[in-house]
Amino acid sequence: MHKNYEYLFRVDGSHQLGLGHIFRTKTLAKYLISKGKNTLYVFRENENVRRLIENIDYFTIKADIKLEEELNIILNLVRKHQIKTIINDLLFYDEDYLQSLSDFDVKLVTFHEDRISDPSSDLVINYNTFNKALDKNNSHNNNCLGPKYCIFPDTLTEKESINIKNNVKKVLLSFGGSDPCDYTTKIAKLMINNHNLLDQIEEIIVHLGPSNRQLENIYRLMEKSDIKINIKHKVRDLHSIMIQTDLALSSGGNTMYELCYLGIPTIIFPQNAHQEVFAKELSDHQLVSLISRKNCNNEKYILKLLIKLIINKSLRKRMNQSSIKIFDPNGVRRVGEAIFCL
Repeated sequence: MHKNYEYLFRVDGSHQLGLGHIFRTKTLAKYLISKGKNTLYVFRENENVRRLIENIDYFTIKADIKLEEELNIILNLVRKHQIKTIINDLLFYDEDYLQSLSDFDVKLVTFHEDRISDPSSDLVINYNTFNKALDKNNSHNNNCLGPKYCIFPDTLTEKESINIKNNVKKVLLSFGGSDPCDYTTKIAKLMINNHNLLDQIEEIIVHLGPSNRQLENIYRLMEKSDIKINIKHKVRDLHSIMIQTDLALSSGGNTMYELCYLGIPTIIFPQNAHQEVFAKELSDHQLVSLISRKNCNNEKYILKLLIKLIINKSLRKRMNQSSIKIFDPNGVRRVGEAIFCL
């Protein structure tokens, strides 16, 4: 007898795509499972994704699979396992993909990065800080839109108080699961080479995600550094590291929202165009500081902003107080309840 699943998650992750889609849907899947709902993951073959899924049932498809073949596989899974709802979390959607899924006699839930509606989906989830997402008068149109639906990992459910100190002694570098723009090495090298201007800093904590390929580069930098470099690789609880830091430099994905939730003053380096949009909205509301993509290689500009935040406690305090007002740990419950109501 085949096992039946209420929910099928169609998600991908890789070095180029990053792993944020995997992390957030894993949290949602665990929530659904805790409510007695069986879930099945479908993803393109990737060993890092396979390890992250852990104890959740999954089905892999070929990395180079064609759209028609993928749709046939999903349809067969729907029929075989009596799936009621498909939850999509992909960075890009083929224009025919969602329309085809909507013909499968299932409910369709879709995570979007830059859209707040689509005609094929029964529920759209977009918790990014798109334009006016922080406006309290923003209408949600029955979809899950804006930061109140931000899905944080289980380790963040208990918020700890962050104390803004006079001196910035520990700085965290965390640029996502893969860091396709190689910010980790660039920024660590910049800080090491300008230690005389950053003499408050006693330790750089370098978090390398599961698909980050810069481990050897960081080890080489350690040999030349007057600043202590503490490498954190294959971390299961990043948040226990985050709360020990005075300042963070991060990409504009899920980690950015987690740092805001904890109230840690942060400089954002977007990995792509849509991350820059989300980070700019936060920056415009003084929740983070933003290094735009056009300035991401401008060392003087980066150094000037870094020094400004280090020496200006009141600015860091203002960022802390603003960001903790926006985010809370109940996003996964809100999303789950919206899915149950379909």
